[in-house]
Amino acid sequence: MDFKLDEEKKFKKGKNDLKVFSVLLICAIGIYIIFFKTDFLNAWTFSHSEKEMKITEETKEISIDISSIKATIIPEDRKTIKADLNGSAKLSVKQTDDKIVVKVKHDWWDRWLPFNHKVKLDLYIPESFDQNISLNIGSGSLQYSGSSTKQPMLLNNLLVELGSGIVALEKLSVDHLKVEGSSGLVKIDSLTANKGVFHIGSGSLEARQYAGEIKADVSSGKVHFQMDQLLDSIKMDVSSGIVDLDIPSNANFSFKGKANSGSITCDFPLKSEKSDKKGIEGTHGSGKHEIELDVSSGIAQVY
Repeated sequence: MDFKLDEEKKFKKGKNDLKVFSVLLICAIGIYIIFFKTDFLNAWTFSHSEKEMKITEETKEISIDISSIKATIIPEDRKTIKADLNGSAKLSVKQTDDKIVVKVKHDWWDRWLPFNHKVKLDLYIPESFDQNISLNIGSGSLQYSGSSTKQPMLLNNLLVELGSGIVALEKLSVDHLKVEGSSGLVKIDSLTANKGVFHIGSGSLEARQYAGEIKADVSSGKVHFQMDQLLDSIKMDVSSGIVDLDIPSNANFSFKGKANSGSITCDFPLKSEKSDKKGIEGTHGSGKHEIELDVSSGIAQVY
């Protein structure tokens, strides 16, 4: 009996010693990181970073690569690009040939900080910059807006690659627009594009006052376009997604909608209309612009 009691005491003492050792080890690691790893200390204190770089005539592209932050692009009267970051992340602004690359990265421990605040980036760019901008957003949000609908910001090319975040584009006039959305949300307001290409996976695209060409592939996502004017052609391939096209009542277009097991409706009265289970064809007005919809098992509505 005494033998068993002694064994139990030894076992409990061993467990207590192991707990004490574990606590001391964790404390030692914590003290080492805080006092010897300055990057972690910066994260602990929610540091502020600011970087600035001159934009020259040789600068042809601004590339922005972010994730898990709230970012705003602010065009203003200036000759430099300035990045103002608040929060526990690393900011870099580098010149590569004719491109300026802005990146925000997180350290692995950021996700484990119980007091970690949201990281915010304000990116100031010259309002006269009219070349190319590429946006790579893993998650988080980004807003990019020109000054007004009468004075939109002009760009040659705008490329948007979106994971699960939110992107808002407003008051822009773009020669070539390309949007690749995985599962996030793209919001467009008052944007004109000579050529617009959209690849939407399971995410959503909501466009108001859009003007220009549309070429779109929609997998299982939801796409809505509202246009005050129909200025160019619209071609869409829809798998199992939902597409809404809200176009003006005086629009001139030739319509061709093909459906397999999906559904297509057109609320406009069409001349020379041909309608059956496989689709709808006809013209409205002069029939100047082509609207072509190919729907597999999704839903497409034109109104």
